Amino acid sequence: MTRPRRIKVRTSSAEETKRLGRLLGGGLKIGDVVLFAAELGAGKTTFVQGVVSRWGIHREALSPTFILAETIPARVPIHHLDFYRLSKKEVLSAGLDDYLAGGGVIPKGVVLIEWADRCPEIWPVDYLLVKIKISNKKGEREIELIPHGPRAEKILGLLRDSMRVR
Repeated sequence: MTRPRRIKVRTSSAEETKRLGRLLGGGLKIGDVVLFAAELGAGKTTFVQGVVSRWGIHREALSPTFILAETIPARVPIHHLDFYRLSKKEVLSAGLDDYLAGGGVIPKGVVLIEWADRCPEIWPVDYLLVKIKISNKKGEREIELIPHGPRAEKILGLLRDSMRVR
């Protein structure tokens, strides 16, 4: 089987972006890391809301912009982090990379990081990068999912399969 190198998708509404997030969420498991890179208002939190809803959470994921990190209780803990208000130095000194390691005080779970491009130094070896761009058309988004590592490639393959079934 040829491994998918990347997927590009266009969505035309917040609900379509959430639907893509739900599909992706179906392939995630403990230890998976999804990093988001996009401009302000592009739909990172909307995408995360879709992922979270796939895990049986019946409330909207909050944008953690003001709280920096939120652990969402689900069958597997979902750690939702946002580096928007942090400098690289603050990210490195705040211990937020502990979410990637898991264990100890912070249980191992799925890690979703918005504005991850602000601190690539803490990126793990294996992760899925989600780039979102606002299109010229109102409400339309261009979403590119790029795997880095064998587990991320598997996640992308599962997503591609679930998109075919739809």
